[in-house]
Amino acid sequence: CDGGNASFTVAASSATVYQWQVSTNGGTTYTDVAGATAATLSLTAVTTASNGNLYQVLISNATCTTPNTSNAATLTVNALPNVTAAASETNVCTGTPVTISAAGASTYNWVPGNLSGGTVVVNPIVDPNNPSVAVTTTYTVTGTDANGCVNTANINVTANPLPVVTLTATPAITSLLPGRSVTLKATV
Repeated sequence: CDGGNASFTVAASSATVYQWQVSTNGGTTYTDVAGATAATLSLTAVTTASNGNLYQVLISNATCTTPNTSNAATLTVNALPNVTAAASETNVCTGTPVTISAAGASTYNWVPGNLSGGTVVVNPIVDPNNPSVAVTTTYTVTGTDANGCVNTANINVTANPLPVVTLTATPAITSLLPGRSVTLKATV
């Protein structure tokens, strides 16, 4: 996958000298890979720009100085999936279910919540120790494609505190007798 590592290994009896080569033009010409003089060629952080490069190794020993050339091997570098995340709502009252969804890969895993699937339901809440303050939760989805390549995307959902309702009675009577009335006023 793009950004990953790759390696090629040659098995040759009595070989003591190795020189790996690369072709970036479909095998028309090969150039030596600097410092690649072991049975295994390790490539780090490969990119899609090197997809399709061909690699071969020249092999010899102390007795036979004319090298043998291995078969060419093709480097395949798959692009990372373009994972996206979306939410049915990004601002809700605490505890309101929100559907979050992902696209661009084959399988999906979400954190927080350790949920799996392309579409899941979450219930963002405010901090019970500080219920009057909104809390934004970042949901991160990790998507894996058919090639095993992985990428992530984020979606933020804010849980807002429930309104505090205050009731005021006029007159300020806590108990009523039959036939009496009181006016209640609610403020948020």
